[in-house]
Amino acid sequence: MQASRRPQGGTGGARGNVCSWARICLVVLATATIAVGGCATTGKSSSQTGGGVAKRARVKLAVLPVEGEAQHARIAAQLNEQLRDVKVAGVDDYFVSKVALEVIQLSIECVEQTVECYAAVGKSLAANHLLFGTIVGGTRKRDKSVKIVLSLFDVASASFTRTAERQFKNGDEAMRGTGELVSRLSVEPAGGGARTAAAVEAGR
Repeated sequence: MQASRRPQGGTGGARGNVCSWARICLVVLATATIAVGGCATTGKSSSQTGGGVAKRARVKLAVLPVEGEAQHARIAAQLNEQLRDVKVAGVDDYFVSKVALEVIQLSIECVEQTVECYAAVGKSLAANHLLFGTIVGGTRKRDKSVKIVLSLFDVASASFTRTAERQFKNGDEAMRGTGELVSRLSVEPAGGGARTAAAVEAGR
């Protein structure tokens, strides 16, 4: 991982310096969280059994927190709770990140909204898959609509494997509909062998 660079400031004087240092603090926090997060999941890595047969590497999914504007804080909080319990077939271990996608992108200096940058985020977290989302409000003053997009991303192929998207009339409707939206991403693995993100975080 490359060292974080101090964002370039303009001629904003003291105010510009404060913004620059605030951004640096976010990057430092993300970098520290990523370093610690690599040990957050449980389970053994690929190894050999007593019979000399190589075991498959465990598959890890990183759940990144959904963020939104102040008026969408309740929606974001509810989504994050629900995403902790998502189960995806083929995934062994789950990791709940404490920092959002954008902050991690700043820490690795890859801030574009591209599959290449998302893949770089996954590699920095030592994850095989990423689960993240966005909340976007209406663009007009009286537009109360809320659009939620949830995405499951495969790091190795640098591609989206599943996306759940819905436009709601307002925040109240969005609060009632988040569960159904999240369920589109949740696929129960055969035998129930995978552990949810909530279980891993609790150390169960």
